[in-house]
Amino acid sequence: MKFDPIELIPNIAIRPCKSVTPRLFYKFLKMRNSMYKIKIFIVLTIVSFGFFSEKCLAQNKEEDYKILAGIITQELKLSDEEVLEFQKVSHAQQIANLHSKIRKLTKLENSSDKEVVYIANLAKTNLEKIVAQSNKISEMPENSSGIGDLFIGAGLIGAQFFDPTFISGTAGLGMVAKGWSSINNDNDAYGKELKILVSLFGNLEGATYLLPEAAKANSARLTDSANKFKIDIDESLLRNTNDNFYIKNLGNDLSNVTLEVELIGLRGESIKNIHFIEKWPANSEMRAIYSMGVNNPDGKTSVGKTSVLGIQKANVRILSSKLSTIINYNYQGKEKDDDIKRYTQKMELSLIYYPFVGGVIFDDKQGFYLKMVGFPMLGCDIDVTYNKNGESKRDVYKSRFLKSGQESEYFYMNNVKFDPSDIEVRLIIPGTSYQPLFKINNIKNKEYVSSKITKP
Repeated sequence: MKFDPIELIPNIAIRPCKSVTPRLFYKFLKMRNSMYKIKIFIVLTIVSFGFFSEKCLAQNKEEDYKILAGIITQELKLSDEEVLEFQKVSHAQQIANLHSKIRKLTKLENSSDKEVVYIANLAKTNLEKIVAQSNKISEMPENSSGIGDLFIGAGLIGAQFFDPTFISGTAGLGMVAKGWSSINNDNDAYGKELKILVSLFGNLEGATYLLPEAAKANSARLTDSANKFKIDIDESLLRNTNDNFYIKNLGNDLSNVTLEVELIGLRGESIKNIHFIEKWPANSEMRAIYSMGVNNPDGKTSVGKTSVLGIQKANVRILSSKLSTIINYNYQGKEKDDDIKRYTQKMELSLIYYPFVGGVIFDDKQGFYLKMVGFPMLGCDIDVTYNKNGESKRDVYKSRFLKSGQESEYFYMNNVKFDPSDIEVRLIIPGTSYQPLFKINNIKNKEYVSSKITKP
């Protein structure tokens, strides 16, 4: 049977086959029949068009994903200066940035990548609703306190980029408490609008969780390449300050990288953060900043929450066209202990002791105050041992709070029948085996005596 190249067109026009093209080209050179040559020429043209159009389509899909991921993922900040600049973004600028994102997402409606179209539409719909809801809240008389702006900022730029001194201050804490109180009150009109806004932020966050699956289409197959990256976590001991996540590229230059970071906490709580890195040079480090967010006292909802209490480990997925891998990183243990030791190395503890004094009506109970310097704030259990002439007695005070330069609550001593000559104070910090010990000697009545860390 005579070979007719035209019969190949239905198959190769849809998906060009690399083995067909050389075969036809060889026949094209050997044939003398001009009509036969014309047929082969037609097929070669279709093959070439199909090959390049498919390549172009793949490039367009990758470019569309790049635009999408760049819009809806969390930003990576390399320096504290960048963070400070981000903190200065006004409410008006936040809304303007939203409109810019919406316009860019609108352009993705005609993408050839169905996953990109779906995620872009989901994000765009929620961003449009967030703009409308933010404007509605801003116009309400109750918003004169600025509570709405605080919640809007936490959802749009992330609580990790707030000024921590404001959030931890009386004004910031008061605004957060009033906001959640309104939200939890079904009869509060202002709270109802804030509640809708919080829900929209949750929907937008859900859209980002779809990105890693969409990224797979343009990513290399997963390989065991964990040794090409170095991870470091610096967890804050303070609930109102930020945790830092660092990841260094020890391999070759990478581009258009989707980075998924899942943090696992002390109580099994987990949270995912999605990032996009357009260009990641070899031997360069990326930094993500995570926050406990603005949290509802009911423990069920939050805004801007990107971290967990007591980070134990991080499960990291890296997806790119050149390299894809999964890294399971354990933070709990030596690294975490070393971090806490570094944070607290300049800490100093002072103690003032008050002996028992019997009174006519009321007794002055035996006890002491503590004062800490060298570290801003610390929540911990306080393990105390009282000593005198070989005799000792121990108390443990659960879940106490120390703030730099401020006198603590009064710690009542339980059934201690002597005035101690020295007192050992061990701070038991949750989630770590590192327990700084302070040996305070030569105790004097009603006079502060100080000690630096005696033993880790």
